[in-house]
Amino acid sequence: MRNILIILLTLPFFSIAQEKNQKKPNKPKVDANSGATWKRDAKQEKLFKGFISGRIKDSETKKPLEFATVSIIKKRSGKLKEGTITDVKGRFLFDNIETGEYVLKISFLGFEEKEINIKTTNQNPDNRLKNIFISRNSEMLSEVTIKDEKAIYETRIDKIVYNAENDLNESETDATDVLRKAPLLSVDLEGNVSLRGSRNIKFLVNGKASTFFSSDVANALQMIPADQIKTIEVITSPGAKYEGEGDAGIVNIITKKTRIDGYKASINGMVSQKVNRTGLNLSLGKGRFGLSARGGSHGSWPGRIAESDYKRVNWDENGNKDSLIQYGEGENYYQGYRGSINAFYDANAYNTFNSSFKFGGRTMNTDNKETIEYFENDTVSYKKLNATEKTNSSLNMEWTTDYTKKFSDNDNRELVLAFQIGGDINDGYTNINESARSLENYNDEKVIEETIQIDYIHPFGSSKNNISSNSNKTATRGENSRSRGGKRGPQNGVTNTNKIEIGAKIINRDREMVYSNRNDGTYNNSEEFNYNQLVSASYISTEFSLPYGLGIKSGLRYENTQTSGDWLNADSLNFTNKSYDNYLPSFVFSKSFSPMRSIKFSYNQRIRRPSVKNINTNEDRTDKRNITIGNPNLEPTITHQLELAVNSFGKVLQGSTQLYYKNSFSLIESFLDTIQDETTFSTYKNIGESKQMGGSFFGSIKLNKLSLRGSFDIYNYSARDKSLGYDDWTQAVLLYSYFIGGNYDLGKNWKAETFGFFRSPTQTIQGYTANFSMMSFGIKKIFKNKRGSLGLRIIEPFNEFKEFETKLEGDYFRQSYVRTMPFRSIGISFKYTIGELTFKDAKNKTNINNNDLQEESSEEY
Repeated sequence: MRNILIILLTLPFFSIAQEKNQKKPNKPKVDANSGATWKRDAKQEKLFKGFISGRIKDSETKKPLEFATVSIIKKRSGKLKEGTITDVKGRFLFDNIETGEYVLKISFLGFEEKEINIKTTNQNPDNRLKNIFISRNSEMLSEVTIKDEKAIYETRIDKIVYNAENDLNESETDATDVLRKAPLLSVDLEGNVSLRGSRNIKFLVNGKASTFFSSDVANALQMIPADQIKTIEVITSPGAKYEGEGDAGIVNIITKKTRIDGYKASINGMVSQKVNRTGLNLSLGKGRFGLSARGGSHGSWPGRIAESDYKRVNWDENGNKDSLIQYGEGENYYQGYRGSINAFYDANAYNTFNSSFKFGGRTMNTDNKETIEYFENDTVSYKKLNATEKTNSSLNMEWTTDYTKKFSDNDNRELVLAFQIGGDINDGYTNINESARSLENYNDEKVIEETIQIDYIHPFGSSKNNISSNSNKTATRGENSRSRGGKRGPQNGVTNTNKIEIGAKIINRDREMVYSNRNDGTYNNSEEFNYNQLVSASYISTEFSLPYGLGIKSGLRYENTQTSGDWLNADSLNFTNKSYDNYLPSFVFSKSFSPMRSIKFSYNQRIRRPSVKNINTNEDRTDKRNITIGNPNLEPTITHQLELAVNSFGKVLQGSTQLYYKNSFSLIESFLDTIQDETTFSTYKNIGESKQMGGSFFGSIKLNKLSLRGSFDIYNYSARDKSLGYDDWTQAVLLYSYFIGGNYDLGKNWKAETFGFFRSPTQTIQGYTANFSMMSFGIKKIFKNKRGSLGLRIIEPFNEFKEFETKLEGDYFRQSYVRTMPFRSIGISFKYTIGELTFKDAKNKTNINNNDLQEESSEEY
C-alpha cells in the first residue's frame, strides 16, 4: 500500500515534465483556398492558457455596472470565443483562454459599445485590465430589469438535478433540510434519508465520498450548511464509474465552490428554538493559486421535553401472556463544530493540484426518566423507576489530494489521480439507574480508511483545439472557409459526446471496536473486536450519442471484497473471513424528441455492504429491557433495478415521470430476534428477498413572481425469508411520500417561501416505523448592496407537538412505541459578506466516492 502511494504521488511530476518536453510533429497543412502547403511553427502548435479579467464602470459616476455584456472575439477570424456578464461589482473573468490576439467587446444598455485589443503570450498568458470605463449613450433607454434564473429542476441521462442555490432556502439550516426538498428523497425525524423508500443511499460531496459518512449520516449532513449547497444530484441509474454500493442510488451534494482573484469573507448564523448555527468563511486567491478556510458550530437547546409510551405483549403456545409498559419523558441536545482548509494550484493549463483537510465533531446528550410496569397474565409483577443518561462524542478528520491532467490535443481527455485518508473516533457512554442499581456501558469505535483511485476519460471526435486533420478535402468558399474579407474559417469544433472511461480503485478500512459493561461497579463483557475490509475495483464505461436523438451509456464494474476480523478475548465467538466478487453491469438508453422532451430506459445492479453499527457486537441499550446487538457475519445486499422515465422541461412547466421495479436479495434490516424474560434482543439480519414496484413524479411551474414545485412517490413493498419463518411473500403494502412548496418574489428584495411534505410509515418484514411530516414558512430581506440578508423561519406554526409511532409484530409478540415531541420553532437567520474578488468556476473536483456502507443515523431532535 505504501509503495503504491509513493508511485502515485510522484507520477504527476513526471507527467508535468513530459508535457513540457513533448514535441508535436510539424506536419504540412493544405490551404483550403490555394492548395498550397504550409507548416505551423512550434510556438503556434503549443498554446498555453490564461485568463482575462477586468471591471466595467460608468465613466461619469465611476460606479460599477452590473449585467454588462463582455465578449472575447478572435482578432484574426472575427469569431466569438466566449461571452459573459459582469457581477454586482462590475467584474468579469474569462478562464482557460488560449494565448493569442483577441478583441474585447463591451456593451450595456444605454452606453456606447467599447472594443479593446488584447494580446496574450506563452510568457504572459494572463491579462488583468482592472477598471474599464464606458460612456453613456445620448439616447438613454428607460430602466430595464434583468434577471438570470436557472430552472429549479433539471434532468440528464442518468440523474435528476435540484438547483438549490436558485431556491430561497430560508427555511433550511443544513443539508438535511435541503434534501427534504429534493426530488424523490424523503427525510424522517432522525435524519434518515430515503430514496424511493430505501435508506441504502450512497452519499457524495462534490463527486467524492467522505469518511464522515461511514458511521453517522445524520451528523455528516448537519455539518454542511444549507447556504453552501449549490445543487443536489439524485442519481437513480448510476453508471459503472460510480462504486457499486448504494442499492437505492446516489445522492451527490455539490457545494458552492468558486475560485477567486482577491479575497472574500462572510459570516452567517441562525438562532431558533430548535437549532442554532454559526459560520465563518474566508477565501483568498491570486492567479493560479487559491486558499480557503471555513469553520462553524451548530447545536440545539436543552429543555425541550419529549414524551414516550412503549408497550410490548408476548405470549407462548399455552396462552401465557406477559406485558411490559413504559412511560417516560426526556430531552436530548447536542453541540457540534466543523472546519476545513482547501487549496488549489494550477501548474499550467494542463496540470492541476487540489488538496483539502476537514474536521468535525459533535457531543450529544440524552436524559430520560421512565416508569416501568411488568405484568404476568394481567397481574402486576413489579413497578419501577428508571433513569438513563447517554453521552456520545465523535471526532472526524479527512485529508484528500487530487492531481488532474488534461491533454493539449483535447480538453475533454483527462487523467485523475486521487488519494484520501480519513478517520472517525466515537466514544459512547450509557448509565442506567434502576431501583438503586446501576448499569454502565462503554462503547468506543475507531475507523481508519485509506483510498487510492485513478480515472481516465478518452473522448472520441475532434477537439475544439485541433486543426482539421482532413487536409485533402477542398472547402467551399463562404461555408467552411475563411476569405480575405473575414468570413468564418473551418468549423473544427466537434462536440465530444462520445467517450470511454476506465479506472481502478482500492479502499482499505480498519475498524476497532472496544466495549465493556459495569454492573454496580463490577466490569464484565469486556471485549475488543478488530475488523478489516479491503475493496478492490475496476471499471469500463462508454457513452455514445447516435443519430435521431438516441443516446447509450453502458458499462461494467468489477469489485472484490475481502473481510477479516477477530476478538481479543472471546475465543468462542467465531468470525469467518470472506472474499467475494461482484460483476455489476449498468445500461441507459435515451431518446430525445426535442431539447425539452426525452424518454429513457435503464438497468443497473448494485450492492450494499454492512456499516460499523451493523457489525458491532456491543450491547447497545436504550434501557435495560431493549438491547440491540450487531451481526459481523452479515452478507452484502444485491439489488437489480429497472427504470423507465419520461421528461418534459420547458421555461414555464417542468416535469418528469418515472416507473421502476426493484428486486433485492439479502436485504439488511433490523430484526427483533428473541425475548428472554423481560428483555427484547434486536439484531441485524439478511432478509431473503424483497421486491418493490412503483412510480414517481416531480415538477415545477413558473408564473411571473410565483414558483411552485412538487413531487410524489408511490410504491408497494413485499418480502419473504424461509429461514426467518416467512415462507410466502408478506402482504404487499402501499407506501408513499409527497412534497409541495413555493417561492414568491415580494419585490424590493423581499422573498417568501413555504413548503410541506409527508412520508408514510417505512415498512420492514416485521412491521413499520413512524411516518413523518413537516410544514415550514420563511421570509428573507436581501440588503440593498446584496452583501447580506436577514431572514425569519417558522416550523409547524399550527402544531406545537407531533406524534411518531413504530409497530413491530411477530408470531408470539406485538410491540408499539409512540413518541410525542415538541416541534414548533421560530428562528432568525443572517448573512453578511465582505471582500474584493473576481470569481472563477471551480473545477477538477476529486473523483473519490467510497461511501459504500449501510446508512446509519442518530437523533438530532
